[in-house]
Amino acid sequence: MKTILVYGLKNVVGGIENYLMLMQKYLHKDLTFTFLVEEAQPFIYDQTIHEYGGEVVYLPERHKLKEYIQSYKDILRHYKRQTDTLYVNVGHISFDIIPIKMALREGYRVITHSHNAMQEPIKKWSYKIRQDILRFLGMYQLKHLKVQRLAVSQQAGEFLYQGKPYQLVTPGIEVHKFAYDVRIRNALRKRYGIEESVVLGFVGRLVSVKNPLFLIDILKATKSLIPNVKLMVVGDGELKEDMVHKAELLGITEDILYTGEVHNVWDLLQVMDLLLAPSLNEGLGLFVIEAQCAGLPCICAKGAFPEAINVTENVHFCNLSLGEEIWGGQIKNVLSLKNDRASKHIMVEKSIFNIEYASKKLLEMIG
Repeated sequence: MKTILVYGLKNVVGGIENYLMLMQKYLHKDLTFTFLVEEAQPFIYDQTIHEYGGEVVYLPERHKLKEYIQSYKDILRHYKRQTDTLYVNVGHISFDIIPIKMALREGYRVITHSHNAMQEPIKKWSYKIRQDILRFLGMYQLKHLKVQRLAVSQQAGEFLYQGKPYQLVTPGIEVHKFAYDVRIRNALRKRYGIEESVVLGFVGRLVSVKNPLFLIDILKATKSLIPNVKLMVVGDGELKEDMVHKAELLGITEDILYTGEVHNVWDLLQVMDLLLAPSLNEGLGLFVIEAQCAGLPCICAKGAFPEAINVTENVHFCNLSLGEEIWGGQIKNVLSLKNDRASKHIMVEKSIFNIEYASKKLLEMIG
């Protein structure tokens, strides 16, 4: 069985992490995944990786650069006896260019996979300028390296590869888990005490690029149109305290449910009536595919998502610049439309976002 080294897994509940765990689950009979991760204790994916025959190899944290480089070089030379392939899921090319170049020097075949269409916004200007310079240098170097280029979407490919050709390999979802289930919906809405509420939902990390503070404005504006509206926030992150504070100022604290990070997002999607996605930019936005599979209508920031995510014709786009009042009106209009939630998963199952198709596509590229 072929072994591949995998770089890009972090100790967070995120899109790349969920993608890699799912790919390992569906390809473990064809490939052995050895994940190279920075020191993190406890590592939340350790049990899942070993369950499917994978291995975790720890690197020093990247701020210990000298130790990191030496350790990484030793690992590459050790595993050269077992594999010639490094699969890099690029998060920050400003740093990821280092392990890419080192692997090429050791004679590895390097496959890069672009998941983002922009870097996350940085508030501190001095740090932002430094990161912008490093990102430019990383992209420039990558453009001239002999690597196999993959991307989750056209936007992600154009952002990272700067005109170089690439192949489209999308992530996928387990359709049966996300298909609409009215029994789960009723049970959870009763548990949360929101049986009579209209529930808007958000799924993702609470960080700047996801624009979560705008959700609070949207909720406030929507309450004047739909008095029994609630917001369910599935995820966690650095901006949660800011969200809580803003909700307090606007007097809508009691209308927001924070679930934190969960491992059964498919169940919570059943609870919702509409998904909000006001992101500043997304490489793809797989959570929108998941929501559609659960039969949810979605309102996404126009220009921030690739149009390919509209698998069920149930995705509506709205400019962020129009403001929360327009978003509130859009929510009311979309909720008034007829929607057969029980049939939407069939459309996702026939799409390129079905995990069975997506995993075979990745195996074809790596094999």
